[in-house]
Amino acid sequence: MARIGWLEGLEYRTEFFMSILSWGIRLLISLFLWFAIVQAKGGPIGTYSFQEILVYFFLIQIISSLHFTFIGFEISKDIHRGDIANFLLKPFHYILFRLSHSLSYQFLRLLISVIIFAPIIILITGKLAFAPWKIPIFFISMLGAYLINASFQIIIGLSSFWVVNATRFLFTYFAILTMASGIIFPLDLFPPQLYTIATYLPFAHIFYFPVKMMQSATFEPLFYQALAIQWIYVVALLTVVTGFYRLGLRKVESVGR
Repeated sequence: MARIGWLEGLEYRTEFFMSILSWGIRLLISLFLWFAIVQAKGGPIGTYSFQEILVYFFLIQIISSLHFTFIGFEISKDIHRGDIANFLLKPFHYILFRLSHSLSYQFLRLLISVIIFAPIIILITGKLAFAPWKIPIFFISMLGAYLINASFQIIIGLSSFWVVNATRFLFTYFAILTMASGIIFPLDLFPPQLYTIATYLPFAHIFYFPVKMMQSATFEPLFYQALAIQWIYVVALLTVVTGFYRLGLRKVESVGR
């Protein structure tokens, strides 16, 4: 199942690289904006120098290539078209199929992003930011972040069993994710009260904490707490996905020719 997503990325190369290019354009816009902010302020922004801001957003770009999946739209489309009935006849679990297909496709994008942006990060910092001891923890955090984001999308996609158009909810989710996950700016630039609230929300564990783990020279106690909270969300959301899927299957009706 995972092989299908990998081959799809290789098959539709133009669409694949255009999606990476679009994220690169968004990254450049963010960097120009932050450069203007640093110039106007005449110094660091919070605890961040301009170099640290650059590294932060290049790491966001790498993580985005894995996390920005459209699994929710695919599930919603399958339900509306009735294609899900065909999948139910296959000898595999539909949700696991969609997850593995999406993860393999996004993993290919991740590899391309690492090849493009890792050398830039090394050039900026003068060293390899990915210290060996951080790599296993980073991958655990990345997997948890992917599952949180995918679970939210799956839940919204499965709501197509009950609502006419779930895509509006998906766009709302992406808007919230953009504001509350640290994509636009690091969450520790929030006022202290808002920052505390944001760190306990699931969105911060999709982008902000994985990036901070990579940027930090040491593994701070806060990161142990963040990993624990992240995987609590993973278990809770996957439980909701399982329940939602079972409820939705009760509404499936298929008529043969």
